[in-house]
Amino acid sequence: MDNISPAGGAQGAAASQDLIMLKKTQDLAKQQSAQLLEALPPPPQSPSPAGVGGNLDITA
Repeated sequence: MDNISPAGGAQGAAASQDLIMLKKTQDLAKQQSAQLLEALPPPPQSPSPAGVGGNLDITA
């Protein structure tokens, strides 16, 4: 049980540092993905009038 308990001495301290580093890495990835999403151009507008063929191309 010492291997999985957080109070396992040096192993617990190393595991705690690992969790802190993992959290920081996840936060950084979250910020980077938000920046990438903001940098995307707006989606193209449909050439059809609103409500006509929004999901299907019905022209022949």
